[in-house]
Amino acid sequence: MSFILDALKKSESDRQRQSGPALFEVKLAPPRTGLPPWGLAVGALLLVNLGVVMWMLLRHAATPAPGTPPVAAAGASAPPLPAPATAVAAVATDRSAAPAAPIPAAAGGTAGAVPNPEDFTPASEPASSPTVLSPHVRRGTADGVPLYQDAAAAADAHLPQLRLDLHVFAARTQDRFVMINMHKLREGDSLPEGVQVESITPEGAVLSYNGSKFLLPR
Repeated sequence: MSFILDALKKSESDRQRQSGPALFEVKLAPPRTGLPPWGLAVGALLLVNLGVVMWMLLRHAATPAPGTPPVAAAGASAPPLPAPATAVAAVATDRSAAPAAPIPAAAGGTAGAVPNPEDFTPASEPASSPTVLSPHVRRGTADGVPLYQDAAAAADAHLPQLRLDLHVFAARTQDRFVMINMHKLREGDSLPEGVQVESITPEGAVLSYNGSKFLLPR
């Protein structure tokens, strides 16, 4: 019996040795032909995003269309503008007609037409005032004393050459002085040429020479 049991054990061990390597065999899975699940999810998300973008583009493209009717309405309201132009033309015609009315009034009064030339003639006189009338203005400020230029122009004057270099006028007499031909003079002083300073005014210096007075302007 022991030989039989040993033979059975030996045959069992041999059988397990032959069938043992089958446990370590690796089974290879057949390759899949379809897309993986995550690829399907990504594709679905892309389709959803594309649909949202297309919807927004179509919405923005459709919004300017409703805005066009106000432009048409504005264009429709523009043609009534010529009506005020006619009113302006009417006002212009009224204004043009209005000045025509005073013409007979001016023509009817012959005495009123005479002052018009007299009124316009003084307008031309101020043009020459800076050159001709300025001495008269200075004479008036100096109590009618002629200017040095006018006095020197006289044939019998024989006035020396005078030049006012500095003119200082003050409220107090002792503070007033002038410099004539580079000589400092106060009221009552005289030049070597015999010209005396009578008074110092805001307009200049009133001088006297051989009994004649004149103003040396500043």
